[in-house]
Amino acid sequence: MTNKVLINAFGIGDSGGLTVLEKLLDELSTNELYYYYIVCNKNKNINQLKKKYQKLANFTFEVVPSKGFLYRLYYENIVFRKLIKVNHIDLIYNFSGSVQFFVKTPQVTKLHNLLFFSKKLDIIYKINSQLPLWVKQVFLKRLVFKFMLNQSKCIEIQSNHVKNNLSNFINIRKKLFFVKSDIDVSDNVFHSPRKYNFSKKIKFLYIVGHHF
Repeated sequence: MTNKVLINAFGIGDSGGLTVLEKLLDELSTNELYYYYIVCNKNKNINQLKKKYQKLANFTFEVVPSKGFLYRLYYENIVFRKLIKVNHIDLIYNFSGSVQFFVKTPQVTKLHNLLFFSKKLDIIYKINSQLPLWVKQVFLKRLVFKFMLNQSKCIEIQSNHVKNNLSNFINIRKKLFFVKSDIDVSDNVFHSPRKYNFSKKIKFLYIVGHHF
């Protein structure tokens, strides 16, 4: 009997999340022992992924219009129950950090970043006297995702520093953490370090995202 996995990719839309999602789908496409039911928001980039993988016999895409955070909570916790029952789902892989409250199906939650679980980010809002904005953009969503993660036993992270920062906000003693790096370190991506002429003035640009 084929095992069925519901991949919850709600909220994925930027280039970073899409790159990781595409890498995941590439890995899963070679495993015909499982059937994957992928739920995601409608956008241009997701549509391209759907075209790429929809011909695979063990992939089904459910593309849902993005109608805000509250609609996402409704869909994941109410509509998902029907999807799970109708499709006989054996496992839920919450690719975008959430958890379903009212289902008994085993779940794994992937935590991509520390946007809602960072004391350093809290300090930035405080320094800039942006308390109302912090409440709206961070604190309220932190409460929701904190409650979600408290329900989840299995959490997937990309590095141990995520686990360490998360421990400032939730009790991790009874959690099972799986470390899976999404960085591609193959030879065709990583080459020899570039050599610089340090006798001349050099400018470096560092782009740091939520993951760090």
